[in-house]
Amino acid sequence: MGSLRVAGVKVLDEATFPDHASYDDSRVASLNEWWLRHGGGDLPVLTTLKDYVKLWRHRDRLKFQAKAVVVEPQFLENEELFWK
Repeated sequence: MGSLRVAGVKVLDEATFPDHASYDDSRVASLNEWWLRHGGGDLPVLTTLKDYVKLWRHRDRLKFQAKAVVVEPQFLENEELFWK
């Protein structure tokens, strides 16, 4: 989320889940409640592309619109060392 803040995105809160977390009915309900506590409305929930795909399967039960944030690395120097 630090990168989003640096880019000027107003981040109200964040929720973290372990890698390979599943999205069952309970987690979807918790996310809906979390979103409503933060104002709901047209407020999007930003997520990684990997989690967006998991959430998409539950789109009929989501009260919020999920938006995927795609992060691409940018090399400031020595990019050629990465490709060796």
